[in-house]
Amino acid sequence: MGTGGVSDNSGSLRERVPQARLVSNSANLATTDLGNFVLAISAGVTMTIPTSTFDSGDILSIIARGASAQISAAIGGMIVAGNASATAVATIADNGVASLIFTSAAGCFVTGNVS
Repeated sequence: MGTGGVSDNSGSLRERVPQARLVSNSANLATTDLGNFVLAISAGVTMTIPTSTFDSGDILSIIARGASAQISAAIGGMIVAGNASATAVATIADNGVASLIFTSAAGCFVTGNVS
């Protein structure tokens, strides 16, 4: 096995440490959250997916620490994995983790501890 590494414009992928954005009130998700995670640190937090922000292939994660949190979609096509149709709101369970995988600027799938 060679000693080559894997890197991108941010540097070595083995050295990259994901950063947390702590949220105690409602907030919009942002492109700065990509490749990182958002940590909801209080009850009643709502994360909003704004329009015209994300694109196909974008991925981010949200952790609800201690209490549930909500994801609210301003986009028209948020689908909780396994469900048949789009929804405007998804709930992350207490101490749950959700990943958002965007298929377009107007659509994403949500996986994890969500309903």
